[in-house]
Amino acid sequence: MTRWLVIHSIRGASGLVRRPRVLVDGAPSDPGQVREALEAAGYAVMLSDGGVPWGNHILVQEGRWQGVDVDQVPDQLPGGLSGRVDWSELATPVERRLTLRLGASLHHRVTMAAEAAGVSLQSWSVRALEAALTGAAAPPPALRPQPRRRLRRRPLSRRLPR
Repeated sequence: MTRWLVIHSIRGASGLVRRPRVLVDGAPSDPGQVREALEAAGYAVMLSDGGVPWGNHILVQEGRWQGVDVDQVPDQLPGGLSGRVDWSELATPVERRLTLRLGASLHHRVTMAAEAAGVSLQSWSVRALEAALTGAAAPPPALRPQPRRRLRRRPLSRRLPR
């Protein structure tokens, strides 16, 4: 187990400034695992710059962060996140709550789509959000409003009994 540091690099008039943002203790040696755990724990928004995920932020293993004072890692970050994190805290999955306000028409369509797919409204919504974020070509089939069918009318002479 090792320590990882997230460093935010800013280029200014006085040159490159490297500020420590998050220190992870007791983590595995795989940077991919550490990065995924940080994102899953809600650090992804805080570790972005200009809307770019991990923009100007790098994940550096202990022993390779020369010129950065680890004592400057903040104790508290925006959003109630901690600047010093133990791996055991990151390794446990965290669920987040999202509340949406939907108009009656959209709520009805989403409910009908979930029923048509045979899943709960929660499951259907999570799948639709994941599909939207992964760049799926089209939304789930039941999400698109179905075109109204036009009824073919028979001529009046055929409708009347003789």
